[in-house]
Amino acid sequence: MKVTLEGTRNMYVDGATNTEVLPAKWRNFKGERRVNPKTNKTINDEGSRNFTLALSDDVAQALADMGANVKVLDPRTEEEEPLKFITVKINVDCKFPPTLHFVNGARITEIPVSQYNLLDVAVFDNVDLVINLYHSEEGKTTLYLQKGYFTLKEDPITAKYRNYIPDVTGESVEEASTIYGEASEEDLPFN
Repeated sequence: MKVTLEGTRNMYVDGATNTEVLPAKWRNFKGERRVNPKTNKTINDEGSRNFTLALSDDVAQALADMGANVKVLDPRTEEEEPLKFITVKINVDCKFPPTLHFVNGARITEIPVSQYNLLDVAVFDNVDLVINLYHSEEGKTTLYLQKGYFTLKEDPITAKYRNYIPDVTGESVEEASTIYGEASEEDLPFN
């Protein structure tokens, strides 16, 4: 993963993997309320969307120097290194919400906010991000996702059929029904 800090305003992440955009409990693109099962304390409020990004030592230090809340998780074994990471917020209730895209082969599809939850469970081959750095008057820096391209990991069967056209219109079933109208019982040949 290559991370470029452009001054103190933008951060570009190029070529992140599924292990760097931390999976499972570290992702909350959906924005659901989460509670720590051990302490019963709320660790994520309803509607607060975010994900966690693993950082190299130099990027972690640069962000910490800017006032970002870089955290360190101690290794579980002697072979592991400490994990340095930061939470990136996803604000959809603003003037310029982020634009996120699935990349699958040569196809790029914008992800509607209502489907951001799919990113919580997806497995990625590659992730490219544009992150804005917001600096408060108190000297704290918060990271906000502005743009994201998420290349999904494909299994061999999906890859085999990638270039086939999914349906006549290229639209979803719901969108196709608005184009062609709903089928009635009389239209069915086996009634």
